[in-house]
Formats: sequence, structure tokens, C-alpha cells
Amino acid sequence: MKPVSGGLLAGGLCRTISGALGGVGQSTYSSDVGLSLTTAATSRVIAWPAGLIIMGLAFFPRLATVFSVMPDPVIGAVLVYVACFMILGGLQVMMSRCWTRGEFL
Repeated sequence: MKPVSGGLLAGGLCRTISGALGGVGQSTYSSDVGLSLTTAATSRVIAWPAGLIIMGLAFFPRLATVFSVMPDPVIGAVLVYVACFMILGGLQVMMSRCWTRGEFL
């Protein structure tokens, strides 16, 4: 649970700082679980450069628009793909627990 608590702390700090600076509300997405299962990329070595790129895009809105424009069929395919991995991750968590008389232990 240590990685989860660290992630929650980081998310809370991000929301607090964003609110204090008058920024847009920040949130994490459940689709990130599916994405991390798909790519197996959960390292800080990846997270830091990705965060810096996103922060850099905040200062160049036209460049950010180029990255955010995506056709509807592509968005739909990504949604289905990520949803499948979210369901798979949930099933893996459920099946990893010991079952007794229909209850989790």
C-alpha cells in the first residue's frame, strides 16, 4: 500500500497547489490503471519527463492543441482498449484474494 499512499499524497498536493495558484482542477483517471497494465511503464524515470512535457505544453496552448486533436474513431478505440485492461485488472485483484463462504478475507 506504500505506492498507493504515495500516489494519493502526490495527487492531493497537486490539487492543493493548483487551487492555490488559481489553476484548473487536476484529477487522476481510472483509465491510467489500464494504461499502466498495458505498457508496464510505472517508473519515475518515465513520469518525470512526461510531467515536464505536459507542464511545458501549458505555456504553449497552440502546440498542446495539436496533441489533443484526435479523430472520434481513435478516441473510441482507445476507450475500448483501456476499458478492457481496467476490467482485467479488477478481475485480477478480485481473484488474488482468498474466498471463504462467498466472502473476501
